[in-house]
Amino acid sequence: MSRITLYERLKPELKKKLQAQNLQYEHTIKSIFDNLQTKRLYSELTLTELKTMYAFLDMNSTNVTQSDILYGDNLFKTI
Repeated sequence: MSRITLYERLKPELKKKLQAQNLQYEHTIKSIFDNLQTKRLYSELTLTELKTMYAFLDMNSTNVTQSDILYGDNLFKTI
């Protein structure tokens, strides 16, 4: 059984938000998507990768819980 990638699990509204910034920040958005397409587990993401995602998704510490950071439920659909 093959696991789906984090890119496939990324919540659709967040994927659209990142895609909308592709023209202005092409390199960074491509890097985010490339990372998500090569990883299958949330724990594989580095803090730097998460920080970049949060920045481009306009998420800050006031709307991100400790649980969100630990498990990524605010970013990814559960399987």
